[in-house]
Amino acid sequence: MTKILVTGAAGMIGSHLTEILLNRDYKVLGLDNLLVGQSKNLPSHKNFKFINGSVLDHVLVQNLIKQVDIIVHLATLKKGSNLLESRTTLRMISQSADILMNEAFNLKKRFVLASTSDVYGYGTSFPFVETDPVSLGPFNTRRWAYASAKLYSEQLAFDYAKDGLDVRIIRYFGGFSERSCLGWQGGHVPIFLNKILKKEPIDIHGDGKQTRCVTYGEDLAYGTYLAMIKDGISGELFNIGGNEEISVNDTAFRIAELAGFKKPILNHINPDKIFGNYNEISRRLPCLKKSKKLLGYEPQWNFDKGIKKMIESHRKLI
Repeated sequence: MTKILVTGAAGMIGSHLTEILLNRDYKVLGLDNLLVGQSKNLPSHKNFKFINGSVLDHVLVQNLIKQVDIIVHLATLKKGSNLLESRTTLRMISQSADILMNEAFNLKKRFVLASTSDVYGYGTSFPFVETDPVSLGPFNTRRWAYASAKLYSEQLAFDYAKDGLDVRIIRYFGGFSERSCLGWQGGHVPIFLNKILKKEPIDIHGDGKQTRCVTYGEDLAYGTYLAMIKDGISGELFNIGGNEEISVNDTAFRIAELAGFKKPILNHINPDKIFGNYNEISRRLPCLKKSKKLLGYEPQWNFDKGIKKMIESHRKLI
């Protein structure tokens, strides 16, 4: 029986992926320190073992990788404000990639690396294509720490691939589910839903006209699974996400409508106060042609269906 190590197993994507794997008779080791992920997301299953620990614990990671056939590295840390230091994010992402990929390379294990659509920055075409050059903003803002660290991890993966590591990289576009955390790490959708159910105003960065493409977490997890099982794609990069483009303002209004509430009050905040020298990315949408052609990936959840499922779950907690 194939055994998989999933880092960030208690997170949104990690827990959905773990569920997919267990339903297909894989054995799963789930590593998470529960700083962002939630223990309630973890399954109770004979083929699942949870390890409460850090991806920066070199000895622990080495021991776990020896026990498995494939590593899916999802654990990450995303900062949400220019007012907060970036060093923890930069170190966690870059150092964990170093540790895990080096061990996978030495032990000849397949590796799936989670990256982010933030790497595209402002984008050089639309929709965003895997072969596009990246276009990040001014260097002197902490806003780009997450993208820069993920870009470093991608370059490390490409380098290892040249020397034989069986690695594939996923750039995730936005996702949400009832398993998302309610902080910045979980994205804007869970925050909006929580505010709406509590009948509280919603803070919007900028004018809210910027569009994003968000999909239910199970789609992101299934795309990850498809990339994990596919042979002959070492060194390849894939966009995984949804295909519905919706403005941030309309996201809040749609959630409220689906939850049976009136339109929420939106407080539009100057993003300079949060991110410093940074212009908001106006549109973000993935080109999914490569993922469909090589992986057979197509999103199965539309926005409304995913939001309804999330509402049902969150109402039980309010």
